[in-house]
Amino acid sequence: MRKLGIVDKAGKEKRKIHKKTIALGGGLVIFFSFFLSVLLTWFFTDNFTYEIVGRNLLGLFFGSLILVIGGILDDKYILRPKQRITVGSNYPTFTLTYSQGIPTIFDSKTDFGQLTLNIKDDVSLGVLGSFNYEAQAGTFLWNNYTSFADNFHFQTSPLLFAQTRLRQFLLLPYYQYSTTDNFAEIHAEHHFNGYIMNRIPLMKKLKWQLVAGVHYLYTPNTPNYTEVSVGFERIFKILRVDAVWAVNPSLQNEIRTGLGTNFGLRLRFGF
Repeated sequence: MRKLGIVDKAGKEKRKIHKKTIALGGGLVIFFSFFLSVLLTWFFTDNFTYEIVGRNLLGLFFGSLILVIGGILDDKYILRPKQRITVGSNYPTFTLTYSQGIPTIFDSKTDFGQLTLNIKDDVSLGVLGSFNYEAQAGTFLWNNYTSFADNFHFQTSPLLFAQTRLRQFLLLPYYQYSTTDNFAEIHAEHHFNGYIMNRIPLMKKLKWQLVAGVHYLYTPNTPNYTEVSVGFERIFKILRVDAVWAVNPSLQNEIRTGLGTNFGLRLRFGF
């Protein structure tokens, strides 16, 4: 398994306690050991008859084989329902997604084809901190009929409490700029990890860390919409506070928060 790269590297996550690289794939050994024992017992004893074993062994074998193959692939890759991510890659992650609405099925009228390309990466810059980005672009190849649910909706948190994910806008109204046209969005954050705040004596004791971000959106109806944010994270180890500005002149009368036009505060919790 080591030659195939199916290993668990030490120190990749804080929850791991082993200090050396460990080979994975133990389920494969259990699989073959079990079925070898069953076959040997079947051939060399009279305890199992064809009626007991033969009719059920084939289904049990192939069902177990599917689970074993899935386990091996999950050891080599991070498997999710809609994507496969290679573990331990030093390169950005690319995800190509195709969605299609098929008419006439269950009397559906939906008829469209949509293609989306996503790229994301976390870049360590040493003492300067870490830089995270995620960019996404897409288009509707054809659009004969779409319901509102089939539009491409951008993730946004226009409330005081925001989610911790990177790919989201913090002031953009829900669903107002969903589209069935070409679109592109870019999200980036830089976590200074103490590079600046540790130089200030009081802030160093608090262990707060500075974070800055930018979020950009293009659609035909929202040309060059941009949000800029700056804030502190690791407040009491779990809280993050961001001050956010929307800097698109064409939307100044539409982006409003409780603190005034085009400005807002967002709170996030994470561990």
